[in-house]
Amino acid sequence: MRGAAVLIGTILIALAALVPAPARAQAPPLFTEHAPDPSQWSFSVQPQGIVNGYIPPATQWPWMAYVNVAGFACGGALIASDVVLTAAHCVTGQGRRTPVFAARRANVVIGRRDLFENGGEVHRVRRIVKHPRYRNPYKHYDVALLHLRAPASPTPALLASPQTWADAATAMGWGLQAERGRPSRQLLAVELPLVDDLSCGTVWGAAYSSSLMVCAGGGGRDTCQGDSGGPLMVPGGPRGWLLVGVTSFGRGCARRGVPGVYAWASGPELSRWILAGAS
Repeated sequence: MRGAAVLIGTILIALAALVPAPARAQAPPLFTEHAPDPSQWSFSVQPQGIVNGYIPPATQWPWMAYVNVAGFACGGALIASDVVLTAAHCVTGQGRRTPVFAARRANVVIGRRDLFENGGEVHRVRRIVKHPRYRNPYKHYDVALLHLRAPASPTPALLASPQTWADAATAMGWGLQAERGRPSRQLLAVELPLVDDLSCGTVWGAAYSSSLMVCAGGGGRDTCQGDSGGPLMVPGGPRGWLLVGVTSFGRGCARRGVPGVYAWASGPELSRWILAGAS
């Protein structure tokens, strides 16, 4: 009987896989390797960090920002001429009240790809605003806005609509190139398979909220420490790319079967707050 029960369970699982999934769940099978097809790009893919990523062209993603708040390095994306989107945990201290660091302790560099060189625009921050419902260390509502003292000249990124979805997305940053590795001086990018909500919830349990988060990776490519706050992008829109997420948290880096979690910036709930704050 026990063997029969196992067989029946296996059949039920197989049948369930044939049922059409909701729009957001139409991602590849969990943790499928998704290597970029070189025909999609006008440049060659160079296998190196984020974790197993590549160096993008110098002109791609002009809105990418390097964020330093109180000595902590993160990524960010220019979403208006004077507003940068990043992760809330990049701009707050620890503890129940999660105080926001003073704006005078923050600066943003936009347009610099090699951190050891000059170039790009360095901006001081006028005001830091985290999502009012963010509570550390729980990463729900893990988004924040940096209001710059002066407008930046690069083209801002566009937020995707809540209905936008794809099989894979691209993340980028200057974070560690391996778990317990070293950060990158060059901006690196990595294409990641998007993981459906059911599979992600199985891995992360109550830490995952499908209305506030998306999952990506889990197959040897990943973002890592220092990439927090950076954008998760999908191809589309008039500027070639659309922002769907913000790098939030994970378990280690590029561990098999463990996708990273990103704040769903283009989702209905977070996008309303982001767009209102950036206008």
